[in-house]
Amino acid sequence: MRKYGTAVLGLMFALSLEGCGEGERTVYVAQETSVEQETSAAQETSVNQETGLTAAESGETSQEVQEIPEFAVRREENVPPENMTLYSSCPFSFDNEEWQLCLYVQAELVIDGSLALDDRCAFLIRAEKGDGAYTLFEDTVQLGVPAGDVWMDLENRLHIAIRDIRSARYQVTEYVYDGEADAFYGQKVVDQDGVNYIGSIGE
Repeated sequence: MRKYGTAVLGLMFALSLEGCGEGERTVYVAQETSVEQETSAAQETSVNQETGLTAAESGETSQEVQEIPEFAVRREENVPPENMTLYSSCPFSFDNEEWQLCLYVQAELVIDGSLALDDRCAFLIRAEKGDGAYTLFEDTVQLGVPAGDVWMDLENRLHIAIRDIRSARYQVTEYVYDGEADAFYGQKVVDQDGVNYIGSIGE
């Protein structure tokens, strides 16, 4: 009887120890799982923050990179435009060649060298060199006179800016000459319609 009692006590003690071991393992695994979850959450939050910043920066970059559409003006034969007369010109030299920027108007509107503006007047602006010409502006303008400016940048590239200013429009188109392509490439750097143009000074 005493042997059986000792055996039972030994079995209960062994079970007790085994239970404690399982409890310790269970607590350890639970703690480890908790740490892993916290680490994973922290990493996910960090990634989300970085991703959000990258998306914002990407949006800004997308807006900055967005380019203005460009169009080309090719060389054509330099012949006098029909029913028009030369009203104003700006001669200049570029790349060892003689150029001029010319403003043509309807012939009947030039009286004794002065422009008699009508409600609507046809204008033509061309860059000309030798037997070639490049039409940079051709339109009928209401209550306004288009103008052009010529300059060269620090890289010795030829620029011509055309200002189309009338009663309800303010538009500036900048052209850059490409000698290899023998063409002007233009972009509308200012394009406003429906405005109320008031006037200018210095001309």
